[in-house]
Amino acid sequence: MKNFFITALLLVFGCLSASAQVCYADFEAPGLNFVGANGVLTSPEPNPNANAINSSANCAKYVKSNVHAYSLIIADNGAPFDLSVNNQFKIDVFATVATQFIFKLEGSGGGFEKTIDIAVANEWVSYTIDFSAQAFNGGLSKVVIFFDPGVEMSSDTYYFDNVCAGSGKICHADFEGPGLNFIGNNGVLTAPVVNPTPNFVNNSANVAQYVKSGAHAYSLITADNGTPFDLSVNNQFQIDVLATVPTQLIFKLEGTGGGFEFTKNIAVTGAWQTYTFDFSAQAANTGLSKIVMFFDPGVETSTDTYYFDNVCAVPNPCPNDTPDPDIIDDFECNRNATYTGDWTFFSVVNNPAPTGDNNSAKVGRFEDPVGPGSEWSNIQIDYENPLDLTIRNHFSCQVWAPKTGNLLIKLEGGPNPPMEVGTQVTELNKWVTYTVDFSSQIGKGHKKFVIFFQCRRSWRTRRCVPH
Repeated sequence: MKNFFITALLLVFGCLSASAQVCYADFEAPGLNFVGANGVLTSPEPNPNANAINSSANCAKYVKSNVHAYSLIIADNGAPFDLSVNNQFKIDVFATVATQFIFKLEGSGGGFEKTIDIAVANEWVSYTIDFSAQAFNGGLSKVVIFFDPGVEMSSDTYYFDNVCAGSGKICHADFEGPGLNFIGNNGVLTAPVVNPTPNFVNNSANVAQYVKSGAHAYSLITADNGTPFDLSVNNQFQIDVLATVPTQLIFKLEGTGGGFEFTKNIAVTGAWQTYTFDFSAQAANTGLSKIVMFFDPGVETSTDTYYFDNVCAVPNPCPNDTPDPDIIDDFECNRNATYTGDWTFFSVVNNPAPTGDNNSAKVGRFEDPVGPGSEWSNIQIDYENPLDLTIRNHFSCQVWAPKTGNLLIKLEGGPNPPMEVGTQVTELNKWVTYTVDFSSQIGKGHKKFVIFFQCRRSWRTRRCVPH
């Protein structure tokens, strides 16, 4: 799985608020056309018993076939569902009996289903079906539902409504309303404060500000949720950070279930970036109830200012993948890079040309800026600390380029002179793997990879867009 200049940038080295959703059918307006392939489906049908879960006027009614063990309902979206973000499907069900139902997505990308228990009869209940494992599957276009699966003789009645999909994001603090109460145990924490520099990453009105203690190497911020975080699905914690200096951030969950932490490099200063911390290994841990953060850890005398916002948890997009630290970035399941340089021109997009050389769903896209000085536009991967090139010292990346030019890959940021290697890009509109040997730089103390896509030597008047 390799994407962009990094189709897998690979060092082969050797508030309690939910996010927006898309509703495919609510039976109040045009939407997915559900068909009872067996049994009888009618819609719209008056809501038989409105409650707080579903107070809408209309819904769908289905009477199960009593001659099919798997009496099914099907709807074709016509195009694949975009599961990259909205992969948590929800459906409201009113069943006249306590039983089960199967909710399935299928298409050219295969078929994936979940079986849900209906424990409560004769009232509306909302059910969530997690398809985050299919976040990069671009071939699922149909919804199939089986009520009372495996029972041939039943002819019970079921109502369903509000077939929607969302990200499942849970925000524990956004400083716009109630949320976790963060405390600066050392240093000074103020919240809310006005967002000092809104950008496309975080344009919210209010954020938190933290001025680090100048007398503690591990000046910390804490927040107690009161009850354990449910990490069974939402185990990827995200936080927006605006730092005034390049440094590092430790993000930790702790409680009766122990303490688990990760360190991320903060390379970009003066602009908001989102950092993600993967706690999927603690999915079954029901004893983690506190968040602890350390900015600039291990540095006692610093008194720098940091802003943070949107402390949220999202589902793991790759629950069946094992993290690979040798991949710098594959734009899917292994995202281990911290970018700086012209990072605002860099985004994750669908693979423009999936082939046997690179059939990844997602890749990186760099839109070369234009204007004077843009001939040296670049993406930097900042490690903050010296790179250990003892064993892994070959840099590999896949590139899809629209123009000929020079791919320049450079090591820098240490006490020794930088080293750069240029490769001519001559094969166009196809994925090509390029590898650079940095074994001569073992022990040189370099801290950064820098990548230049030089589609032209002089400053650009038209954009070059390599992937």
